[in-house]
Amino acid sequence: MPKRTPSWTPKPRGTSSMRWRSSRSGNQGCVQGMGWTLKHNFWPNCLDTAEEPSLPRHFLPLSPQGCTTGMFFETRKHKDLYVWLGKTPAGPTAKFHVTNVHTMAELKLSGNHLKGSRPVLSFDATFDQEPHLQVLKEMLTQTFAVPRRHHKVKPFFDHVMSFTVADGRIWIRNYQVLPNPEKKKAAPGDVTLVEVGPRACLNPIKMFAGSFGGPVIYENPSFVSPNAIRAALKKQQSGKYGAKVDAREHRKQHVAANPLPRSELADVFQ
Repeated sequence: MPKRTPSWTPKPRGTSSMRWRSSRSGNQGCVQGMGWTLKHNFWPNCLDTAEEPSLPRHFLPLSPQGCTTGMFFETRKHKDLYVWLGKTPAGPTAKFHVTNVHTMAELKLSGNHLKGSRPVLSFDATFDQEPHLQVLKEMLTQTFAVPRRHHKVKPFFDHVMSFTVADGRIWIRNYQVLPNPEKKKAAPGDVTLVEVGPRACLNPIKMFAGSFGGPVIYENPSFVSPNAIRAALKKQQSGKYGAKVDAREHRKQHVAANPLPRSELADVFQ
């Protein structure tokens, strides 16, 4: 008799996700939305912000449990959200700055799909043009793609996760596959896409050779940190205030240097 293959092997458990405790409500909504989309993930306890966490120390023990990919959501100054995406235990690892976050509760879109269904991953053709984008495409595929016959995921494909490269960033969208209700058997041309959410934009910062660390193999030359942007904005605002002060002092000097002549009718009504 032919040898039967088991329907489920516990080794490809999926993705392990972890976050810091102190994060803004909008960032928490983004993390929860990612967890709602990734039903094959495994959530350990949150890390405490009292001490600087050692990422390899927290993620390497998860590899024997079957988690081959790790996601770490890091919040800085309660407003800046970063995500680490790495393969365990050998690497590589990519660090992103998450911007343009919009949760499903905030968007209130009309799209909807089954919770725990399998997504169809759609990547832009730009991912095949540069080496670092090819590596990021493979990492995103292994993170968001569901392992075969996973016990937590339903065997249905009813939504599409889109990854598009624009302005050097990766834009993530989630769409529902909506067939034509008037036809019993839907053709590819009769299917429409309705956005569900959440939305996010990943700005690559660095890529490391190891698991959540190691030598830097890629660095984004166009990345500007949020601290530098806020510092430049404050400097620009301080420049406006300094210009107002200089104009006021110049006006005082002008009035003192050019006094008005005394009027002959100044004492008429005294």
